Amino acid sequence: MGFLFKKSSFRKKKKEPVKHKVRRKTKKHYQQKNIESFIEEIKKSIVKNGKATLSVSSILKEFGVRRRTLKNIEYINNELYKNGIFCNPKLSVRLKITDKIKLKDHFDVSSEIIFKTERELEDFILEKHLYKKLDIESVERQYSPIGTSDRFDFKGIGINGENVILELKNRGGGKSAIEQVFRYKDDLLKESPEKEIRLILVTGVKNDETIRAIRGMKKDRKGVFDDFEWYIYKYSKDGEFAFERIAIEEL
Repeated sequence: MGFLFKKSSFRKKKKEPVKHKVRRKTKKHYQQKNIESFIEEIKKSIVKNGKATLSVSSILKEFGVRRRTLKNIEYINNELYKNGIFCNPKLSVRLKITDKIKLKDHFDVSSEIIFKTERELEDFILEKHLYKKLDIESVERQYSPIGTSDRFDFKGIGINGENVILELKNRGGGKSAIEQVFRYKDDLLKESPEKEIRLILVTGVKNDETIRAIRGMKKDRKGVFDDFEWYIYKYSKDGEFAFERIAIEEL
C-alpha cells in the first residue's frame, strides 16, 4: 500500500540580511579627542605667546585624570613630550594642585650658577681666558669703534683672523640684545669693511624673549643669522664652566 504525501503548504522563509552591530563610540574615544583638541590649543598659544600657562589641576582635568598617581603623571608627561611640549617645572606628584606650569616647545636651559651682574661675568671670562673656548685668540674689553659711542663687551680676534663681537648677558637676552649685537656689527663694518665678522651672544638662560626675537628676524630677513652664534654659559657648583651652543636653525 502506498502513501501519498501532500506538498507542504509552508514556504521557505527568505533569509533576512544580517544586521551588523554599530559600535558605539566609547568614553575613551571621546576622551582621546578632547586631549588632542587640548594639545592643539596649547600649540596655538605657544606659537602666539611663546608659552601656555596652566595650573596643575587644569592639566589633570583636560587629560581626564582624577588621581595624581605616578602612572597618571608619567602618562601626561609622555603625551606632551610626544607632541613636542615641555613642562616647566616638570609635572610631578610633588607639585600643589594650584601650582602654575609653563608649557613650551623647548627645554629651558640655564646655568646652575648665575652671575649677579654682567660685570662679574665679564671679569670671570677675562681672568680665566674662557673666550678661548669660543675660538677667540685675544680680546679688547669695552671696545668703542671710531665715530660711535657704542661699547662692546669684548671685541676679539678669532683663530682665523676674523673680527669677533662678544656680547655677554648674565641672565637672558631678548630682542634688545639681538638688535644690540647687529648694531655693533654695522659699527665694526664701517671701521673694518674688509674683515669678516663673527657675532656671539652669551646668556645665562635660554629664554623665550630671545627665541621669539630670532624667529621673527629669521622670517623677515633670510640668512641674517649666518654669522651669528648664541651660547648659554654653564657654570656648575663644582667649578666647571662651559659654553653650550644653541642651534639657531632649529628654533
